[in-house]
Amino acid sequence: MRLLFAAVLFLGFLALLPLEAAYRDISRDSPYREKIGQACKLKVPLRAHGVAKVWGQHKRTDHVTVWEPGSTGPELTFVEPIKAGTVFRVLEARKCWSCPFDDLTDYRVSVEPAPTALAGHPVYVRAEQMSEQYVDCKAAQ
Repeated sequence: MRLLFAAVLFLGFLALLPLEAAYRDISRDSPYREKIGQACKLKVPLRAHGVAKVWGQHKRTDHVTVWEPGSTGPELTFVEPIKAGTVFRVLEARKCWSCPFDDLTDYRVSVEPAPTALAGHPVYVRAEQMSEQYVDCKAAQ
């Protein structure tokens, strides 16, 4: 009986979560604020994924996520390689507060040079890919 109650309670909790990921700005929080404004040169190639919020025959890209190993699914509009040597300029940091199974933190960046597919879309890089293993960051000049 307790297990059933716990399961019902958990499903009720999930039903209250928004269907779309919801984020809060953490740009002023340590350790994220130290990255804001930095120019981070990519050491290894990564993949950019165009993401559509609304799926269908005429889906359009709403934002771009950059991370490895990447993903597949009906929400993707494109997958584009990003070459080593590309520079990410860090604009802000955000954390998903409605992702119960994932500690999703990422940085909004500008990309230089930007592949054509990224033009006009906000680009977010997962925090894991902003580590020293993937990028070399320098303070803004």
